Amino acid sequence: MILHQLVLILRLDHQEIEYGDEPLRFVKVNVAFGGKYPPELYLMQGNRKKRLTENQLALLDAARFSKVELVIRTYHKDEDSTTLYLQNGYFWIEQDPINAKYADYEEVAVDDEYYEE
Repeated sequence: MILHQLVLILRLDHQEIEYGDEPLRFVKVNVAFGGKYPPELYLMQGNRKKRLTENQLALLDAARFSKVELVIRTYHKDEDSTTLYLQNGYFWIEQDPINAKYADYEEVAVDDEYYEE
């Protein structure tokens, strides 16, 4: 089973690192596609959604989000150890304002006709 890790920035009382003047608290959540119940992850934009495959998971690394909704399940190996797994995730992309302005324009291929010498 291949595990991916997603680092979520949450307000927790234990793990923290310094980020500017404020401590940044985080928790690691595993994303396991090879298990019995793979996660359902969706990239949301406007009124459209696209289900992400394991190969597309890296798209989340470069994206900026306006909203994220997650369902995380826990696995207790023993009383001192808990592992978190992502079960479902909806990720709303924060659209770049310039891209949003020109989103309705038709994209055409550029060839030599467009260039004047």
